[in-house]
Amino acid sequence: MFEAEGITFLSDGHNQRYLEGLEIDVRDFYGREGLVAHNPALGGGGC
Repeated sequence: MFEAEGITFLSDGHNQRYLEGLEIDVRDFYGREGLVAHNPALGGGGC
């Protein structure tokens, strides 16, 4: 468990490496808001 900018995350030890550098944004999609996750360290697009 760790906290970043007031948000608490729960992760097992195996997946924590994917969370390091993770960026989460709130974006508008066709009139609805949603979360977009992107980790520049891993390459690729958002989830």
